[in-house]
Amino acid sequence: MSLISHLATVAKPSNVLESIKSIKLSSQYSIKGDYKRIYLYHIRKTGGTSLNHMFLSLGGRDGRDVYREMMQKPNHRIISSNKVFAGFNHSIIKRGNYYYAFSHEPMHEVVIPDKTFTVTCVRDPLERVVSHYKMLIEMKQDNAKHPGMQKQSKWLGNSFEDFLKNIPKKFLLNQLYMFSKEYSIDEATTNIVSCSHFFFTENFSQGVAGLSDKLGIQLQALHTRKTPSSIMVTEKEQDQLREMLEPEYILYKKLSQIKESA
Repeated sequence: MSLISHLATVAKPSNVLESIKSIKLSSQYSIKGDYKRIYLYHIRKTGGTSLNHMFLSLGGRDGRDVYREMMQKPNHRIISSNKVFAGFNHSIIKRGNYYYAFSHEPMHEVVIPDKTFTVTCVRDPLERVVSHYKMLIEMKQDNAKHPGMQKQSKWLGNSFEDFLKNIPKKFLLNQLYMFSKEYSIDEATTNIVSCSHFFFTENFSQGVAGLSDKLGIQLQALHTRKTPSSIMVTEKEQDQLREMLEPEYILYKKLSQIKESA
C-alpha cells in the first residue's frame, strides 16, 4: 500500500489533503548542497526559537504568527507559501516531507532522512541552565499554558538550589545528552561536528550568516523570548552549577577549539 493510500484510510479528509500536498511540495525542494530539507536539533535556551521564527518567515508571513498557528494544530505541521514546516512530530520528521522541521528530541531518539541539512546551536552551559530557570519562573508567574510547563514547574521548588536538586540530569546536561545517550563527551562532539552546521549562541548573528551562506538562503537574525533580568542567581549558586556542568564545559571547550581551527 502506498503512503497516500494509507493516509486515505487512517486520516481525516482535511489531513489527507494536507499530507498529499506536503508530499508533492517536498518532492520539489532543492537546497544548496544537494539537500532536500532542513532540520534543527533544538537545544532549549540556545536561540532555537529565534532560528525557528527566521525559517518560518521564509513563507512570507511573520514567523512568530506561523509558529503560533502551527503549535495549535494537532500534527504541528503547516504549509506557508508552498513551504512545509513541522515541529515535534516524530512521524512527519521521519518521513521527511517538509522544508524545515525541528524538535527538542535528542539525536538518538529521532530518525532524520538522508539528504537533510542538520543544524544545532550550543551555548555557555551555565548561561543556558540559568536562562531555563528564569524562563520557568516567568512562565509560572504568567500561568503559561505550555506543554512542558506542568512537569517542569515542579523542578522550581522554592529556590535555585531546589531547582538544581530537582532538574533531571538529561535536562541539566541537555547539550551533552542531546548528542549522546551515555553522556559521552567524545560521542557528543563527533555528533555535533557531523551536523551540516553548528554555531554558538554567543556568536548568533555570525552563526546565522554562515548558515545563510551554506544554504543559499537569506536569513535575518533576530532574537526572541528574552527572560527577565530581575531574577538573580548568587555567585555561590553559580559556582555550584559550574561544578555540576563540568562535562558540558569540556564539550563546549572542545567545540570552541574545533571552530577556531576550522
